[in-house]
Amino acid sequence: MSDEELELSDNEETNHKSELVAKSHNDESDSDPEPPKNDDYQADSYNAISDNDNDTHNDYGYNEEPAKSKSKKKSTKQKVELTPEQQAIDAEFESLLPRKAKRVVDDNPDEVSKINEARAKSLIEDMDRAYNQDYQSKIVKTTRTFARQMFLTKNLEPVSHDVELTKALIQSGVLDRFKTWIKGFPDGSLPTVTIVELILKCLASYKLDDEQIRTSGVVETVNAIDTKNTSPKVVDLRESLLSTWKRQLVQAKSGYEVQRSTTVDVNSDVTKAIKDSNYLRADELAKRQRNQEIRMKTLEDAGFKVDRPLLQPSEPLRILKSVDKVKGRH
Repeated sequence: MSDEELELSDNEETNHKSELVAKSHNDESDSDPEPPKNDDYQADSYNAISDNDNDTHNDYGYNEEPAKSKSKKKSTKQKVELTPEQQAIDAEFESLLPRKAKRVVDDNPDEVSKINEARAKSLIEDMDRAYNQDYQSKIVKTTRTFARQMFLTKNLEPVSHDVELTKALIQSGVLDRFKTWIKGFPDGSLPTVTIVELILKCLASYKLDDEQIRTSGVVETVNAIDTKNTSPKVVDLRESLLSTWKRQLVQAKSGYEVQRSTTVDVNSDVTKAIKDSNYLRADELAKRQRNQEIRMKTLEDAGFKVDRPLLQPSEPLRILKSVDKVKGRH
């Protein structure tokens, strides 16, 4: 082969390789170009994404939902007009639903007093009605109604801590009703243990003054409750109530002080006075006995049972006066 032929074959081979390279470049241009792996390109691409994402990315690149509108949608419900019959049924149904008592906004004492007087009068009427209802059911010997127990549980005991209403109830005669209920029906039948317990709870909540305790007669009625044929709860309530009234009348701080201030142990006083010249003089004993006599008389007038001393006050005074004269005490 000559030199010219060799040169032509080399040129053809070179052209063929260049065609293959050009073809390969055309194929790569048709596909997506691979981004160069450098920091500048990554920063540019990140900024482009952030700018084109409608501000839904925060500073750290995480997606955030756009803030929702807080405006409430208007209700699409339409008011239905009721017929007169339907309105009457709705009104009757609402009247049967239990409702909370409305708070008295007006602080006018006269208005509040009138409201409490009206409420007290209504409660007293209901109280008499319950008593008569139970008594009639007992006379006719029908099914027991338990009207008194229901009245105390639902109507009277829940308002026993209302001071103003309690005052109105006392003025309206609730204490007389309590005495009648505790004594029982005219035929001699006594109330149930539950009724007596509820009455004692109400009395314990009432703030009776000294005059009401002395003149109402409620002390005698409570003191006459049979403690043998009743529950321990009634016995405890009775004793606690009587002790509270005693302390109030004699202005004592404890039950022991009541007993000490109303018990005259003249024998012990005289014996100690004879042995110890500095213990007690006749005038001091006379003063103590006078105070004790006043307290005992107060409790007796209120209906309490008081233990009287065996010796009369004049006897220990006579003995002590003679002792004072012998020992030279003045």
